[in-house]
Amino acid sequence: MKRKKDTYEQKNIGKYKILEEKLVYKDKWFRMFECKVLLPNKEIATWTYGKGSDAVSAVVLDDNKNVFLIREWRLPFKKEIITLPVGGVVGKNIRECLKLELAQEIGVFGEKVEKLATILLGHRIKIRIHIFLVRDLYKCKVERERHEFMKVFKIPFKKAFSMFFEKDIPTTADTLIGLLLTKEKLNL
Repeated sequence: MKRKKDTYEQKNIGKYKILEEKLVYKDKWFRMFECKVLLPNKEIATWTYGKGSDAVSAVVLDDNKNVFLIREWRLPFKKEIITLPVGGVVGKNIRECLKLELAQEIGVFGEKVEKLATILLGHRIKIRIHIFLVRDLYKCKVERERHEFMKVFKIPFKKAFSMFFEKDIPTTADTLIGLLLTKEKLNL
């Protein structure tokens, strides 16, 4: 798949023009493109970038201010990491995807669902992550996808915050941003 693109002007940087863009890899969740780009200095560079599906992530708080976290093995890191519940959005309503993801992963959803932010992931990978705060929980269990193996646990919000920000346990950007925005919003 090849296609022409328009010229993009960045103030104080110059004009970039995509001369050619071709799809080099595609699966259900991700596409990789290779582009020939005319740079402001008139040189041509070959750059690659990826496009992934959007995702939903949630800070899920119970009435006692405990937050649900997930420990799951993640291929890019080749180890287990702890994160907020997160899942892909493919051709569905974002809030419906959030509800399904939380039902599958932790068995709850909430009466009160507030969008905290939408973040863009990375410089060479185009993925939007929609981060929510979910409260006033109720049970709604849905069977997990057969290839998902995870440990779900809940801990006090302050302990989770300390775990990532003071003890420097590695996690994802959406987890850090979700916790920061929740702390600010609820004065935790």
